[in-house]
Amino acid sequence: MKILVVSGFLGSGKTTFIKTMTEKTGQNFVIYENEYAGSGVDTERLKETSELEVWESLNNCVCCSGKSDFAEDILTISGTVDPDYLIVEPTGAAKLSSVISNIRAVEYDRISLLKPVVMADPLNYAEQKREFSDILTDQIKNASSVIISRKTSDPELIKYVIDDIKTINPNVDIISEDYSTADSEWFMKLLDDGSISDNYPKDYSDESEELDKIVLRNISLSSPSHLITFLNSLIYRDMGYAVRAKGSLKCGNEWIKFDLVGMNWSVTGDSERDESQFVIIGKHLDKAQIRKKLQGSPLEIKLNMSNTNKSSKIIKMLPA
Repeated sequence: MKILVVSGFLGSGKTTFIKTMTEKTGQNFVIYENEYAGSGVDTERLKETSELEVWESLNNCVCCSGKSDFAEDILTISGTVDPDYLIVEPTGAAKLSSVISNIRAVEYDRISLLKPVVMADPLNYAEQKREFSDILTDQIKNASSVIISRKTSDPELIKYVIDDIKTINPNVDIISEDYSTADSEWFMKLLDDGSISDNYPKDYSDESEELDKIVLRNISLSSPSHLITFLNSLIYRDMGYAVRAKGSLKCGNEWIKFDLVGMNWSVTGDSERDESQFVIIGKHLDKAQIRKKLQGSPLEIKLNMSNTNKSSKIIKMLPA
């Protein structure tokens, strides 16, 4: 079983990349999904468009507090399912050096670790590095390839991101072309690029920054405009610093899927679900203000501020 780690900061496009890879290659994959805040949102999105087998780790980060369970899960997957490839998607706040170290602890002749891939979002890269330098730097320093994940027509922005990545890891392979147009052979090169070298991980760190996490369930809003107003409040930092928000919920008579990364958000129509999910991740999130902004909606909010361990109709897109 070969293990490919697809890392990157929150909202960098890891799940979309993995979906594209599995669809284009048709290989025998198992996906190990370690979601921040225990929401299961990305797991559901992976299952929507494919028949992938997805293992979920929702309660602990595989780079620190959940590393023992992570190691046991890898051995279980190898011994029972035995896929050709295990794709590991850590949380966006995970230190890649620690994820690699935890996998290396259970490597043997039937388990090999491939060269890790990191996704980088050019639209939010500068702010993410400023606010979460330790995490982003660790991910890039321990990457074999960095893939520029989001499209932008600004060549100067792409140049800035590439130049900065090279200052962190001069030897990393930076891929800036649109991977969504690549063929199966392009993706297979990542899967057949050989095992990781003996000098990994670099500058190992098992400390992971704990972010604020809010998970809302059984929530509905009066209309899509109610959701749009709320998302605008998030990007204007009215309720703390929201790094990422995502989920699906009913707005009036419609089910809506939403996604917020940094200062950009999108909403689309969604299929009806058994339960709504609303996840917000960031710093200094204001629980009281969030309740106020969503007044009139039944809420179940789980807040962790500890510093310890298929409709395709576009409703609106806020320009960058």
